[in-house]
Amino acid sequence: MFYGCKITILFLCNRSIDKSQFRDEWPGKLHKINLETGVKIDVCTPLINGFGGRPAGCEADKFDNIWIADVRLGLLKYSPENNKCQLKCWGSTEFFVNGTAIRGNILLVAETMKARIIAFDIVSNGKLANKRVWADLPEVVYNNPMKIGGPDGMDFDNRGRLLVTNHGSSHIEVFSATGVLEARIKCSFLKPSNLQFKLVVGQNMILMEFGSSSGKLREGQ
Repeated sequence: MFYGCKITILFLCNRSIDKSQFRDEWPGKLHKINLETGVKIDVCTPLINGFGGRPAGCEADKFDNIWIADVRLGLLKYSPENNKCQLKCWGSTEFFVNGTAIRGNILLVAETMKARIIAFDIVSNGKLANKRVWADLPEVVYNNPMKIGGPDGMDFDNRGRLLVTNHGSSHIEVFSATGVLEARIKCSFLKPSNLQFKLVVGQNMILMEFGSSSGKLREGQ
């Protein structure tokens, strides 16, 4: 099975936030897709204290839990064994959580508006400990009405380095396995939004560009 997150409402960077994007009857969903049959099942619709969620990234751990970065609610966990979504960290402390990545027993979560990546230890099935700042990203000078810029999608390459799209900076940031910034890859566009390495070799990378009307996919090495 393949797990993926889908935002059902477009998030717009306008001078005034359109309140309709937060209507709770239209929350985002977590889908489970059978790649052989193409059958899609909605397994999680985040709703906490009456507020619908906006899932932006998700990753499975070794216990088959799905950790969901929800830009509105915070960090969520979906457990396939009991089919439940649980809030693990509320969004007032993990502000605008976005991309996720897991390496071994470490869960990394991007906090876009704080321009940093936080880490948790996955200490047992569904439990986290030892929250800390894993890395800070270079400052983004991004002149948009909501001043949104910072880490977005991210993934590990086959050398154990973490590559992070720095939205609004025209760069992909390359971190060592311990969170040290090793390199910056310049993009030909302003808003890199997400990236994913192909599962077979971990070398070819798919990169998404965020645009005003539609996203673009680019492939490179």
